[in-house]
Amino acid sequence: MTVSLLALAAISAHFPVRAQADTCLAFVSSNLAHGRENFFTYYKFSDQRIAIKEGDVLVYSVFLDPKNPVAKGGLDVDFADDKDSLRDIHLKDTQGLDCHGDTVLTPAIGKWYVRRIPLVGQAGRTTVAWNANFEGDEFGPYVQWLDDIYVEHADGTRTPVYTNGLPPTRQLVNSNGYSKLPIFISVDRSKVVEGANTAALVAQVEAAGKRIASLENARRDIEFARGFLKGNPDPALEGHIREAAALLDAVERKENASPEEIQAALHAANHALSHTHPVMEKYTGHLVGHAHIDLQWLWEWQEGLVVTHDTFNQAAKFMDEFPGFTFSQSSSWLYKAVEEQYPALFKTIQQKVKKGQWELVGGRVCEGDTNMISPESHARQFLYGQRYFREKFGKTARVAWEPDTFGHNAQMPQIAKLGGCDAYYFCRGGKEKPLFWWTALDGTKILTFDEPATGSWYNSDLSYKQFQEMLDFRDKTGSKDMLWVYGVGNHGGGPTREMIQEALGWMKDPTKPKVRFSTATEFFDKLRTYDLKKIPTIQDELNPVFDGCYTTHSEIKQLNRQAEAMTTAAEAIATVASLRGFAYPKASFRRNWEEICFNHHHDTLPGSGIHAPYEKTKVQLQRVVFDDRDIIQRAMESMAVQVTAPKGISQMVFNPTGWTRSGWVETYLVKSGWDADSGVTPENAVAVAPDGAKFPVQLIDGPSRKIRFWAGNVPAFGYKVFNFQIGTVPKPKVRMTGEGSFETDAYQVTFDVKRGLITSLFDKRLKREMAGSSLGRLENHFEGPGGMSAWVIGAISKVEPLECVDHAVTGTPEHVEVRFDYVLKAHNSLSRDTKVTQRFVLDTRKPTIETDVDCDWNAIGTGDEPSPMLRVAFDTATTATSARYEIPFGSIDRKSDGREFPALQWADQSGIAVLNDSKHGYSSDGKTLRLTLIRASHDPDPVPNPGHHHWRYSIVPHGSEMNYAQLTEIATEFNIPLFNASVPYDARGDQPLEYRTITMGTDPVVPTALKRSEDGNDLILRFFQASGQPSARYSARIFPFFKRASWVNFVEDPLSIAGQSDVGTGSAGPDGGRLIYDLRPFEIRTVKIQLQPKGYSPKPPME
Repeated sequence: MTVSLLALAAISAHFPVRAQADTCLAFVSSNLAHGRENFFTYYKFSDQRIAIKEGDVLVYSVFLDPKNPVAKGGLDVDFADDKDSLRDIHLKDTQGLDCHGDTVLTPAIGKWYVRRIPLVGQAGRTTVAWNANFEGDEFGPYVQWLDDIYVEHADGTRTPVYTNGLPPTRQLVNSNGYSKLPIFISVDRSKVVEGANTAALVAQVEAAGKRIASLENARRDIEFARGFLKGNPDPALEGHIREAAALLDAVERKENASPEEIQAALHAANHALSHTHPVMEKYTGHLVGHAHIDLQWLWEWQEGLVVTHDTFNQAAKFMDEFPGFTFSQSSSWLYKAVEEQYPALFKTIQQKVKKGQWELVGGRVCEGDTNMISPESHARQFLYGQRYFREKFGKTARVAWEPDTFGHNAQMPQIAKLGGCDAYYFCRGGKEKPLFWWTALDGTKILTFDEPATGSWYNSDLSYKQFQEMLDFRDKTGSKDMLWVYGVGNHGGGPTREMIQEALGWMKDPTKPKVRFSTATEFFDKLRTYDLKKIPTIQDELNPVFDGCYTTHSEIKQLNRQAEAMTTAAEAIATVASLRGFAYPKASFRRNWEEICFNHHHDTLPGSGIHAPYEKTKVQLQRVVFDDRDIIQRAMESMAVQVTAPKGISQMVFNPTGWTRSGWVETYLVKSGWDADSGVTPENAVAVAPDGAKFPVQLIDGPSRKIRFWAGNVPAFGYKVFNFQIGTVPKPKVRMTGEGSFETDAYQVTFDVKRGLITSLFDKRLKREMAGSSLGRLENHFEGPGGMSAWVIGAISKVEPLECVDHAVTGTPEHVEVRFDYVLKAHNSLSRDTKVTQRFVLDTRKPTIETDVDCDWNAIGTGDEPSPMLRVAFDTATTATSARYEIPFGSIDRKSDGREFPALQWADQSGIAVLNDSKHGYSSDGKTLRLTLIRASHDPDPVPNPGHHHWRYSIVPHGSEMNYAQLTEIATEFNIPLFNASVPYDARGDQPLEYRTITMGTDPVVPTALKRSEDGNDLILRFFQASGQPSARYSARIFPFFKRASWVNFVEDPLSIAGQSDVGTGSAGPDGGRLIYDLRPFEIRTVKIQLQPKGYSPKPPME
């Protein structure tokens, strides 16, 4: 908002200021909302540029009204370098008070306080904006006076910013909250003194502000009328607009104009503008009431539940009081909680949804992260979110709703479409395009609205800015319909009474465009009636946003990964077991997935909340993992008793992934119930497959007889039974060729034992060196102090390799571990030394180097000094311009510019892929690929990562023969193990010793799930094209004998695909039923398989 000086002059008689009087600035704003994190206002009064020098001090005087709800205020400064503003660099004044607007300024309560803030470390920066600010949160009016603002230099000279009179600039630049229009004017300083009647002063300021606002609103109406006529010249209407402007000019030029004269001029101007009504009627503002509710953030979920009740209850009451009022809300978790805790309110909401006043949006369990959750988590967010909506309300959401989510992966258009949505609304990570067709990797398009690109935000109030946004939106898109999402948010709230009354006033005003209470769905439907060829198409991710969130709260990300992996594996195992009579625990899986999805919330999984909620998150996710393990154990045991194994000890090994794989499995070779004189021992045993193939056994622990055995070629979504017999198999050895040098059949590797890292990795298959300077180098990156440390990685001031203090080589000839111990020295008085151990595992059966990391993290960050961040670095032999990163249902290239990006299980650069078991933050500068392990963020949780951590990563050297689908499969195997169970020695079942559910061939198609359908007992199989290769036709074999297979979406509703509605039918032969289908690059498919009736018993598929 820019205010006319003529308008100020017009009301000067009603707030007298002598011509040469000493003035100060008065700033008034009111928070109309209750709840934390709901209110701040930044108001620019100068854009003076001052080059800061060594020794400079910022000086200003501030006076706070004693009646303010909390004593916060002051000013902020923005700089030309786009780095942190004054508020976020944590400078302090000479009394030790932080310069952030959230600081309580006790010395300024009811009296003038001269703040002196030494600008330490800011030399060389140039100021560009000077803003008065409030950061309050508490409900009520806020008032402050500011004066004598200048920068004092070391030589004693001063550069003034404000001394007297009207400020050169007046503009609301940043706000979050629900306030009356802020007032910012100059007043007589002689009246602002200690002990003064501030109530009278504030009343005068507010009266003056109202008159200013009324004149300025009329000016805006004139400007907007001109804007709405743009492209449709009408001499008569233009004449009415000129008449209105002349009336305002006349009263503003008149000295000492009375309130009556001002009111008369406004009335006449409005009458003149009313002639523009036919033009205005062609435009529609869609008012969508909303309350952004963070499930947990700076509060725990218990508080979030109460907030949800209060918000929903008030919205329902407003619907009764204002019959046209509408409200839109996402997140099935919120509705389910209300249903359980407040059933009467829930019934009211059901009625409002039925009437069309209450809109369901989002379609997911919660507004969760999109970058760090697994492919199946994306599917389950929509599966259980949309199904809940349908079960309880008889409809599903059509608009994907992610206003506060920290970035959006490149496959979200396809994911949202498969989740039942046909439009996408978001606020973070946009490309300054208010409306666009967002295209996924496979070509799927979704109509997308970027709120900030219009100039607004998801928790907006209602003011004149909405009409300017409407004009800008029309010019960029051609649409005369505009979306206005409004209401108190973060800690809930929704539209206030004042907002609704403001909207009703607009609806009655003939000088305004048509305004109506609406829904997001109605808005997007209206957009589709326009010719949308003018809007751009974007085929890209909307990232990165808040790069620190890819690592903050390390243990939560690890538990999420484990819970996702275990639940996916448990479903696959239980599904196959259910084909043999096991009771598939559908309700348990739904509960587990819903709790996983709850903790995907965009302030939970990213780690940007206070500490307390994470204690509950840990309990929830650990419960999920334990429950999955119990299901797996029971399902495996149910299958193990249904086979007849050879005499002796046998193990059933299950592969919960959709491709044939091999791997080490651990068990105990204990004599129990079988011939004790068989002579089989851990030292002489081999594992024998049903086809007679023999695989090695390795002793882990003699007294307990713990072993590992190589389970070779276990079928996809199937099992194989291995019997232990006396025998031998070739056992290739890891050969030590010098100090720190080792060789396997796949590679030669050399370690620097003093520094604790790999200096050479020669791939014998490719016949080339894969390492640059080193691999597996632990580095301490010092992040500069700054605000929002949980969200943002600070500027790196220095990088130091960790000091290696010890090393050792242990293991067996076939399985060597090279261990290094390191120390990260305490960097401040709050911290203790951090000890780290890396164990590089050289395994003759694997062409990779898997690495275990144990870390006792004792670093504590502060806002006063650089804080440590632990990364592991991999220098590649060749320099790259980009690196490849796995994302949900795909992978993408990103420029190697050193920025931190999110990834799932792997990233790849120049033939070195780095897999991980729980990390998400990778960066590449072209020479080095880095994986971020842990950070010492401090805000809002001062100690997010205390104690012991265990992580794994794997170095995978490869050539061009390996595609992205294969990398994804290898990384999935790294995260989801093979599972095993003992076969009772006296089991006499008729099931085969080897069984597979599917055969996908060697195609670049990666299955992600096998489960039972939510309705009935059909099978659900999901997969995607993971290599990015051109569109092609593929086939698969399904071995449970089925009647029909058809495509469905994530919600398991029928999906129409041109020419591919009926995928295939089952056969009675041993080759199973055949599926034939076409796939685009990175296309996702879900097939629903209707099984043959019980009792159908063809020849078993494998013997």
